[in-house]
Amino acid sequence: MPAPSEAPETRRQILRRHLGPHRTVEGERTSGLSLTGRTVAITGANAGVGKAIAERFAIAGASLVLNGKPERKVQLEELAHTLNSFGVGVEVVTGEIQLPETGVAIARVGRDLFGGLDTLVNNAGITADRPFSGETDRAREKMMITFRGVVEVNLIGTFNTTLGVIEDIRKAPRGRRRIANITSISRRHGNAYQSAYVATKAGIDGLTKAWAIEFAQDGVAVNSAALGPIRTKIWRTAEFAYRRQQTDEQKKLGVDPLLPIAQKMPLLGGQRFITPEEAAHTVLYLISDLALPVTGQILEVEAGVTHLRLG
Repeated sequence: MPAPSEAPETRRQILRRHLGPHRTVEGERTSGLSLTGRTVAITGANAGVGKAIAERFAIAGASLVLNGKPERKVQLEELAHTLNSFGVGVEVVTGEIQLPETGVAIARVGRDLFGGLDTLVNNAGITADRPFSGETDRAREKMMITFRGVVEVNLIGTFNTTLGVIEDIRKAPRGRRRIANITSISRRHGNAYQSAYVATKAGIDGLTKAWAIEFAQDGVAVNSAALGPIRTKIWRTAEFAYRRQQTDEQKKLGVDPLLPIAQKMPLLGGQRFITPEEAAHTVLYLISDLALPVTGQILEVEAGVTHLRLG
């Protein structure tokens, strides 16, 4: 059954979040960050960072193929309808990215409706926090089920989607052929209880490095945006853990349980997380003309945080 969705935002609200009160769509589309004439596929586009990337790219003028799980179809279609108001074509392709046919379907829709993809953003991913325990057969079994599930979506999903669309990207006009992989600073710093997540994000950065070398001869640039703490659904488990550690007084005063994480990001004043919109700006740079010679790079978006633990 489709998940319930919130009321979709208006065009004005989206512009306000991404551009502030003074910048305009017209200005964005005449800058080096313009995506006019581009066709981009984005996985995991129904919420969080993926949704912000879709919004930012529509503002910049790109045609979009938005992917998400089948149960997210309602959210994706509402988002597509809103982004149409920016004068761009938007199509939805639902499907699990760990299945090879999903990447093939994304490429086919991009080709049939927009003349072919030139860019892919591998954003979709999951986490499943679990203490590393092998005390019993059942504990070991649960650990392996968790690990395989995260690997299937994050690593194999990224591999399958790229495999499904790469030939179309290779045929796109030179200078537009881009792949951006969304990873995490945890792949370098590590996180307790997130063996699977950390391993898969490190693995995706490995794919970035390998593909950048292999695809360069075809004019395809491949980079990663390794994101720091962004307050999306993926942080709910940590929020519950930190709430348990709060004093009664802190709870009574309504102190944000994740304030200790925000305090580790001095660039943002130690009071807030990185926003999905800020992450989207970085990804826009990586696929824009401004990053034409950039490939094989892991660009960390981390606001000054140098070490992060959930314990």
